[in-house]
Amino acid sequence: MDTEEAARALAGKAGLAFLPRGQARGLAGLLSQYGPTIVSAGADEKRSNHVLLKRPHELSSRQGVRRHGIH
Repeated sequence: MDTEEAARALAGKAGLAFLPRGQARGLAGLLSQYGPTIVSAGADEKRSNHVLLKRPHELSSRQGVRRHGIH
């Protein structure tokens, strides 16, 4: 989601994972109360309260995307 309006509309919905971007990123804390929330952690950020995800190899990424029906 890209907007605060969309983030607020989806907050509280069960069974969702959130990928806030743009204006919606400011509501990542709210969204994280309701489900897994993934935000980018850029090199310019000095936060330490996030989990670093291991970047998958390209082949693994491609297979995962296909497995979910996205071609």
